[in-house]
This record gives sequence, structure tokens and C-alpha cells, in this order.
Amino acid sequence: MLQRILVIIKVITQLEIRHRRLEVDMEIRKIMSDSNSYDNNNNKEEQQFHFVLVHGAGHGGWCWYKIRTLLEAAGHKVTCPDLKCSGIDPTDFNTVFTFADYNQPLTSFMSSLPPNHKV
Repeated sequence: MLQRILVIIKVITQLEIRHRRLEVDMEIRKIMSDSNSYDNNNNKEEQQFHFVLVHGAGHGGWCWYKIRTLLEAAGHKVTCPDLKCSGIDPTDFNTVFTFADYNQPLTSFMSSLPPNHKV
């Protein structure tokens, strides 16, 4: 009996997670459609944005694949850098001692942008 209850709880939890993901996907699509139609008088170049998406601990730039795809499909530019020791960055984590070291790929990218470039 206890095993059946645990299985039911697991199924309910998985359904709740899927439901939340669907809600997030629908909200992203709504935001993207609103941003595409916010002002039809502007030319397409002015409506494009550059998004820099930064992952959290234990992840890499890959974790933004859904949002990146939606943003790019809407005509925006998206950059998802891998921080040190994350994603495909081959750096050994034993060699990264400071937050500045960890964020170096992001700070290098941001400093390489033109001075008036908005992200």
C-alpha cells in the first residue's frame, strides 16, 4: 500500500513539474509575441534585442536552450557563455579561486562589446 502511495505521489509530482514547464513556455511565448508586436512603426532592427543569459552553479550555457531558441526565433540575438569550469569550458575547478576567475568568460565577452551596445 505504501509503495502505491509513493508511486502516486511521484506521478503527481512529475505532472506538476510538466504543468509548470508548460506554463513557463506559454508565458515566454506570450512575452515574445508581445515584444514582436509592441510597435509596428519601428523597423525590425530597432525591435531586436541582445540577451546575455548567464547560468547558475552546476550548469552551463546549454541550460538556456529553450529560451535561446524562442528568442532567436523572434529575431533577437542571444549569447549564453559558459563560465569557468562549466559547460564545455575545460578549466580544472581546482585552479579557480575567485569569483572574478569564475566570471572571466562573461566579463571578457561584455568588455568585447562596442561601448554603446545594449544587452
